[in-house]
Amino acid sequence: MTQIPNAIKEQNNRKAQINEDEKNLNILYKQYDVLKQQILKPYDNLKPSPILVFKTGEPFLDKCTITQIQGSYGSHKSRLSANGIVAALGRNDNVLQKPYQGSIRVLYMDSERSVKAEFATAVKAIVDAIGTDDDFLYTSLLTIPRYDRIEAIKTFIEKERRDHPDDHIIAVFDVSTDLTGSFNSESDALDLFGFFMINDFDMSIIHVIHENPNRGEYSKARGHVGTEGTNKSSNVLSIKYEGNREEKVIAIEFVKVRNTDPKHKIYVQYNEETKLLVLRDQRLAEAEITAKKIGSDAINAALDCFYDKDNSFSEHLLIDKMDAVKAIMKGTGLKETAARAKIDLIIDKAVQISHPSQEFITFKIGRKPNPDDRKKKNIFLYK
Repeated sequence: MTQIPNAIKEQNNRKAQINEDEKNLNILYKQYDVLKQQILKPYDNLKPSPILVFKTGEPFLDKCTITQIQGSYGSHKSRLSANGIVAALGRNDNVLQKPYQGSIRVLYMDSERSVKAEFATAVKAIVDAIGTDDDFLYTSLLTIPRYDRIEAIKTFIEKERRDHPDDHIIAVFDVSTDLTGSFNSESDALDLFGFFMINDFDMSIIHVIHENPNRGEYSKARGHVGTEGTNKSSNVLSIKYEGNREEKVIAIEFVKVRNTDPKHKIYVQYNEETKLLVLRDQRLAEAEITAKKIGSDAINAALDCFYDKDNSFSEHLLIDKMDAVKAIMKGTGLKETAARAKIDLIIDKAVQISHPSQEFITFKIGRKPNPDDRKKKNIFLYK
């Protein structure tokens, strides 16, 4: 076999390098031209356009950005992405809504579920909710080798962009750790999110990822893919059960939101009929969770301050905070510090707790209000 002389090899390598350098220069100058046009616009026109928001007002997905949904096994993270697809395609979703007015095409790519069972079930729930799959394309990456998946996805998206030039594309990946050769490779993770952030596609990304086992209040998304995902995503949402799974209280927590700073959680539950998530009454859900943290003994002890023995509502709506603390100490056997912590949690959450009389009472703290302003559903604690 004839050997290629080293001089020819070096010449070919130099030509390849020159071509690569010219390609990169063209990319850099093209991005400069885009930015040159953008900075001529008013600031308000440079804000990200929301595509999907929660019905409670918080952001879910902005145009040409990345949203990361993370959670442990069985936390309904895939179903939250399914709710996003339903809302994006203009159908009435119970959790999310679409303020974006343009046309959208959704590409849904799965890499861990069976196409004949689990993934098919997820797709069916979405199609049943939207009533059609005209702007919804779904497929599995399972049979494509891991190291070939990014190139396969890129080719797929480029074709969809050519075929649907007027639609904004939302690409949904479930799960993103399966899109690289190794989810723990820093270079693979950088390549993946470098691809996700390509501006030429007019594309937004929703990607689903597993969390590591919980070692604290916030769990980290898995591997270097999770680290890069958290860094590069505009919105990072963590979904998990509050308390036991049997209690079916599911909380969506905002780990990161680039443009706002929501402090609270959003409570949802799984609907067995639609196979999707639905919003819960937010105040009642938080009341249930807070009540469990406080404990029924402490709650009942505090309520005894306000209700007579026959469960009729006491006229003494205004009490000293220390009286409530002493009531909890007496009813539970807790020390003063622990009892104060219980009543402070009740007050901090402004929590509504159901009493056997079927009334809801809200604990508040502040100055002693005018007796004329007393309302049955408000208990005022004062110092």
